[in-house]
Amino acid sequence: MKVDSELDYSKFDEVVTNKLHSARVMGIYIDSISEFIYSVGEDKKFKVYDLRKNELTADVACGNQLLTAIVPDKENKRVFISNRNGQVFLYDIGSVMRILN
Repeated sequence: MKVDSELDYSKFDEVVTNKLHSARVMGIYIDSISEFIYSVGEDKKFKVYDLRKNELTADVACGNQLLTAIVPDKENKRVFISNRNGQVFLYDIGSVMRILN
């Protein structure tokens, strides 16, 4: 959602109305430059949503455990995703579909 600060946050425009995950969302990262939403959920999926195109651009299954968190690196080039089993996945978000580790 986009919120206009001049309106003292009393009004907002809805940007994404699609339900991205089939279970609870556990982590989300929004890149304001590229306008992508990166999210992980209890459905064991890492999803990437393009706000400009208003479409899901990646839907990646990450193992068989619930995903618990997502954190970008300083350069916003990679994201680290953890699961309930203690594993950490590393994705290059320049090319989201390629797993690095």
